Amino acid sequence: MGERGLKLSGGERQRVAIARTLAAGPDVLLMDEPFGALDAQTRRAMQDFLYTVWRRTGTTILFVTHDIDEAVFMGSRVIVMSARPGRIKLDREVPLVHPRHYSVKTTPEFTELKAELTEAVREEVLAAQLVARYAQRTGDPDLARLVPFYQCYRAYVRGKVDSLKSLEPEVTPD
Repeated sequence: MGERGLKLSGGERQRVAIARTLAAGPDVLLMDEPFGALDAQTRRAMQDFLYTVWRRTGTTILFVTHDIDEAVFMGSRVIVMSARPGRIKLDREVPLVHPRHYSVKTTPEFTELKAELTEAVREEVLAAQLVARYAQRTGDPDLARLVPFYQCYRAYVRGKVDSLKSLEPEVTPD
């Protein structure tokens, strides 16, 4: 990498990694949390850079992020995964035209989709936390057996049942 390579900023390193990958001419560029460690300004600059790369090359980009704003702003489609077991919970097309300017983040279409995605993620987080607490309380590390409980909790979060008491399996001391 050389002495200069060690002095590259996080954004510069990301640009180099993207350029190196694109040099191979891939049909799909896989990116898993590529901007997660960057500060806010560098993240926005990298989003602009990646957006320009996508528009110029037409390369399909599979972009994994936990940032809902980033997903809606960057994506043509957003997929929310469930916790355990990991399955597609929600799959939405992003109804925003290209090219996109940052002002799109204040439009009703953006905020409505962001709200829907945020609620879907919130349901998963709450359900996963409850299942983890239950597993810890019972000492049962086999989360696979807790899947029905987890699915019932999703019903509770959606307001389809009134009480968690009706959902919670009995805990019997040994």
